[in-house]
Amino acid sequence: MSKDYKSIEERQSFVVKKGKELEDQVVNFLTEKLSQHGIKILHEKELNKHPKLIEYLSIPTKESKSKNAWGDIDIVVVDNDNYPIAIISCKRSFHGRITETFFYSVLFRMLTRIKFVLVTADAGRGQTDWQSELGSEDKPTKDREMASTFLDGLYTTNDRTERGGIVKHINELPNDILYWKQGLIKTQPKW
Repeated sequence: MSKDYKSIEERQSFVVKKGKELEDQVVNFLTEKLSQHGIKILHEKELNKHPKLIEYLSIPTKESKSKNAWGDIDIVVVDNDNYPIAIISCKRSFHGRITETFFYSVLFRMLTRIKFVLVTADAGRGQTDWQSELGSEDKPTKDREMASTFLDGLYTTNDRTERGGIVKHINELPNDILYWKQGLIKTQPKW
């Protein structure tokens, strides 16, 4: 544990707070860019107002039909009919947790036509000198290589992150969402 924190709980509280700040930043940015296009950006905490959407995105578990799993969903992008266009997972940094995002991305890809993307602040690898968790196009990290296989997009808010391939700046996400909306085919999940 870093000497900057007095306890594990204090560090975890800081991490959660920064994660929520990233989610709020993404919601506000996308709302500003897309609201005039009939697209709504719903933060996970707002989804309780949309029970049909929760039902649609909940994954039934094998144990019981009444029990559902909720995937790595922080933000849902919906059209005028509240049909999901994209699911956004937000992570300041990965620290091994990116595999959860990959898992749910594969699941949603197999069972729906909803796009699944990750937005990251790319907080770096924790060294004294910042190093991207994504590497570069020429020298990608395993996470970058896996993202190009499993995600529909990986967007960064960090201007130092080298872009290319699947890695784009957050400023490109609104146009990608508009493009996905044009090709939207509304289907029910196979579960």
